[in-house]
Order: sequence, then C-alpha cells, then structure tokens
Amino acid sequence: MAILHPLEYYLLEQFSSPAHFAATRDAIIAFIDAHEAACERLQKDLPVRIRSEPFWKQGEVVWSSRVLPNIRGGRKRYIQAYILRTHNDPEAFYKVGHTMSNYSKGISEFWNGWMTEEEKKRIWNADVLATELDKKLTLTVDGWWQEGKLTYLGPNSHYSLDSLPKRIPRYELDKNVRVEKGEKPVEIGIYLPDVEFAPAQLLYPNKHTTRSPVSRQGVKRSEWVDEDTGKRDYSWDETCWAETGWTLIRR
Repeated sequence: MAILHPLEYYLLEQFSSPAHFAATRDAIIAFIDAHEAACERLQKDLPVRIRSEPFWKQGEVVWSSRVLPNIRGGRKRYIQAYILRTHNDPEAFYKVGHTMSNYSKGISEFWNGWMTEEEKKRIWNADVLATELDKKLTLTVDGWWQEGKLTYLGPNSHYSLDSLPKRIPRYELDKNVRVEKGEKPVEIGIYLPDVEFAPAQLLYPNKHTTRSPVSRQGVKRSEWVDEDTGKRDYSWDETCWAETGWTLIRR
C-alpha cells in the first residue's frame, strides 16, 4: 500500500475545496475580462487605415470573432462548477480543468501587437494566476499528481511553506469505505491506493465514464545528481497507470 502523507492529503483537500474553486473561477474571469476590456478599447479607438492591413492584423475583427468566443464560456462554466462544488455535487469536478492550457494554445496563434503595454501586462498577470490555480485543480481532479510532488520532494511551484498551517491535521484510513479494483467510487473523497509508489488521489462518482479509477504509480526514479550540492533528484522519470483498490482517508 502507498504511504499516507498528511501533507499530501491536506494539499489535495485544499486544491479540491470550494475555496479553491472560487479562487480559480475569479482568476479565470479576470483573465477573460482583461481580454474583453482590451478589445472594447480597440473598437473605440480604431486606426484610420486598419482595413488596409492584412486580416490577421485587424485585431477587433479577429479577436472579437475568433478569440473571445472561445474563452467566454469559461465564465459560466466555472461559476456553475463552484455552485455544484458548494453542494458537494461530483459533477463539479467534471466541469473544470485544462482551461488555461487550452486558452494559451489557442490565443498564442493570434497577433496581439494592437494591445497597449498596460493591456498586455494586465493580461499576463491574470494569465499567471489563473494558470497556476487551474493547473492545481486539473492535476487534482484528473489524478495526475506524481508520488512525491506534494511530499518529500519539498516545496515547489504548487505550494510553499508559507502557505501551510502551523500544524497539519491528523488523518487516518477509514477501512469501512473501500473502492475495490475494477469498481467505481460512490463517495467523494481522497483515497489511498493499495499499490506502492503512488500518491493519494481525489476520487468521485463520474457518470461520464464506465472505467474504474487508476493510480499513477512510479516505475523508475531519476538518477540526476546536482553537481554543486551532491543532492540526488528523487522524482520519477517513468510512471504507469495501475489498476488498484482504494481506501478512504478521513480527518
């Protein structure tokens, strides 16, 4: 069985909480609003000869017809997801994730030279925060964390010592609540897999799939060693998806 790390459970609990849903929602809405404001300003201050420019440089046409319609849906989706999360509805987890990575791929294809430096800065700042929060949510609801990322590998881009409470709560296994290999969960919660070298994972009822949950299990560790400090990197170079049973973790 995997190791029950209180820190790992605490962070997964935080990243799947209504508060994190709300923070991610607000950050994504701020990202959308920053683009809306920039396009609105451009439409009010169009260059005289903009129609003589190549189509890809006509920002108010391209961004209003291709960019904004592709990101506006995130506002409603994350508002709905937050409401569902506050009601402990597992559908909340299905509605979120991968949003900012998809936005970045799509938006990067379009020229933004029409934006002011202030607009670019506002969008950049909103992008950084929304991407950070949405990534934590994505990794948590999809079960993509690698073992060690939230424990012995130490503070990283996903959490800092300052963000932790002075004392991590105590947790224990509830052996009365099990998800056996090949079964689907019926209760939302964070579970410990039976296989070793695997992290705890958020599991929830998912009506959109017939598959049982799998665990991301470490197979081969990195052998990289820092030449200056002599410290070895214990992260995983190779992982696999393992079918396994699960036990619920409780405070």
